[in-house]
Formats: sequence, structure tokens, C-alpha cells
Amino acid sequence: MPHLENKGFIVLNFVYGFGPFTKTTELAVKINDLLEKEGMSRMGIIVPWIYGEDQKRILEEEFGAVIRKHPEEILLDKKLGGILDSVFYVGEEGFDGSLKRFVDRGESANKKIADYFKKGLCVETFGGEKFEIKKEYLAFELNRCPRVYYPLESSYYTGFGYSSEILDKASKLDLGINKELMKESAKLFKKIEGKSSVHFISGPGVFFSHDYKKRKKTEIDVPPTLNWPLEENMEKIKKGIYVTVSGISGLESLYAGVKNMGLEVYSNRPNVLGFGTKKSPNLISNKNIKFHFARTGWGSVWQSQFSGVPLITMPYKKGDDPEIYFNNKTLEALGLAKIYKGESAEELFDYTESFKKNVGEMNAFLMKKYDTLNGNDIIAREILKDLKKGHEKGKNRGGRGGDGGRAGKALV
Repeated sequence: MPHLENKGFIVLNFVYGFGPFTKTTELAVKINDLLEKEGMSRMGIIVPWIYGEDQKRILEEEFGAVIRKHPEEILLDKKLGGILDSVFYVGEEGFDGSLKRFVDRGESANKKIADYFKKGLCVETFGGEKFEIKKEYLAFELNRCPRVYYPLESSYYTGFGYSSEILDKASKLDLGINKELMKESAKLFKKIEGKSSVHFISGPGVFFSHDYKKRKKTEIDVPPTLNWPLEENMEKIKKGIYVTVSGISGLESLYAGVKNMGLEVYSNRPNVLGFGTKKSPNLISNKNIKFHFARTGWGSVWQSQFSGVPLITMPYKKGDDPEIYFNNKTLEALGLAKIYKGESAEELFDYTESFKKNVGEMNAFLMKKYDTLNGNDIIAREILKDLKKGHEKGKNRGGRGGDGGRAGKALV
């Protein structure tokens, strides 16, 4: 198998669902764009391949221009994806079952990853060409609320909070989840989170407040990690609802209430819903999309926040991921989502005005604080600054230069 050795590689590490792998890829591409703008080489981006052809199709839809221009930039790794998948949440198991699997398999998964990295990663392009990448060319880890850690010197955490904190708080509540399992999982997450050298936390997030206090010395708070401004979708469509169906299986019944609302239904996965017209999530920014029905994952939340399309979500169901419980509470308090309780379309239209007002106030607050609504811009600049620091350290020491050294060597 031929090697790819002419550049450094960013290795992505993310939590379950479709949003996390698209958002980490989006950020990695943003870093590459910044590198190129400053006259440096773009890096390879290794994406764990977990969701088969669905994942490949979504990446092609979202990053087709990058793939065509740089066919060896975004690479898929099926073996790494399989290891991540072994500790992911599966809806049919319930959150208890998934936590037990995480506790039982977490350390084993980390060992498998360490062994795999030593031998070199096996990746493939979107055209099916396969390559091997030696560990020495793996520059750094870019993650999003990860469940495993990679044996790399440089690791950048991105998220909307910390899984350890979510489980710590959830273990004190009656959410239909085993409390001891949550406490044990929280300990494992603290260890994983501690492997990252910098932690970027986006707001609004799980425990957002206007006077949010940092949890770690290594933490940098940023606005949403979604590229802003959103480009308006100009497709001619009938007035309707967009339903974002998560990559997490077993939750399809949550969306059943939209079928008889008298509006066209568009979705990323109508085959799962059993109705509706297939459209990319980019359709959400179309002026004829009146509501966005979605689970309160932050990618979906921020799409509604930036497009101004009211987010309608489902009540928390006992036994589900406790992050959703806290997300719903935070978003309802901020007026950035409505918990759906069987309202008609006419009743939901009454919510539109207050949603737009609340979104306007939140965006104004974030703009005043950060001078941008694009957290990816801030993170990319901070990571590039850190890479340059590692590069200079490596040059001064005539070697890798300690933490950041390998990543810094990628700046050629």
C-alpha cells in the first residue's frame, strides 16, 4: 500500500451522531484555508468512517468543492471508525446500555487505538484509493466531546460543555439512568478530557449563562462553531418544515408529530421518517422553511439560531442522553427552542416572533463579546498560533520541541 508522507495530518475524533463528524471536518477545513492564506501547506484530514455510505454521502454534499480541488485532503479511516463506534451510544440499547458499553470497553478501545497508530493508519480517498500514513506524519488531534483519546502530543478539544460535568450533574437527578454508571463514566470522561492541551467551549452550550465561568485553565470560550453567516438557500420550494433526523438510531418516533401539520416536510433522512422529501440541511436557510424540528444537538440548534428558523424539539424522554435534558432546559430558558407538545402549525406560528427576538438578542450579545459569530474563525487562529509556537520550539531545540513539536513540523 502506498504511503502519503508529503504533509502533516489532522486526525478527527468526535462523539456519535451526524453533526459531530461534519462540524469537526468543517473546522479542519477552516484551519487548512487559514494555513493556505498564510502561504503554508494544507494538511490532510483523517475522518473516522463510522456510518458507511450515509457518512460518505454527507461529506461529499458538504465538502464536495474541497474534495474535487484537493482529492487527497479529506480521507476516510474505516478501522479507526470501527473502534470509535464500539463505545458509541446506540438508541436501541438505551443510555444505560451505552454507558455500560463505554465503561466496559473504553480502556480497551484506547489501547486498540494506540496499537493501531503505532503501525500507521490505513485510509482511503473518496475515489477509493487506499494509502498508509505513518504515525510520524500525524500532526494533531482535533476532537469534539470525544469518548476515546489518541496517542498524539497535541490535542485540541472542542465542545459545548464537558461530558464529565453533564454526567456528574445528571447522577444527582432521577432521569431513569443508572446513577453509578454515570459516576463511573464521568471519571473516564475526565481522564479523556484531560488529554487535550487546549479546550474550546462554544456558547450557547449545555450550561450556558451570560456570566458563564470557565471550568479549566486551558479553556477558551468561543461563539458557535458553525460557519457564519449562513448562505441563504434560494431553491424554489413550497412552505414547509425541515426535520433533521439524527444519526442516532432508535429515536425516529420523536418526529412522528410533524406528519399531519398541513405543511410540506423536508428532511435529511425521509427514508427513516417514512415520509417527506429528501433535502440537504442547507435548506433550513430557505425563506419558505417555517420551522425546524430537531433533537437539541448543538449543530441543529445553531443552524436555527443563525437562520432565524424557529427550533421545535421534543420533550426529554427518561433514559435518553442526559445532555438532551440539560440542553432542553437551557434552550427553553433562553427562548431559543420550543418543546413540542402537539401544537398545531397555527399555534407554532405564534412562537415565531418571540423566537426571532430571542435569537436577535443572543446574537447581539455574542457579537459584542467576540466581534464575530463564527467560533471556527477564532479556534482556527488559536490553533495556528499554537502550531507556530510548536514549530519555533522545535527549531530552537533542533528536534520535535516537546508538546506541539510534531504538529509544528507540519507547518512547511
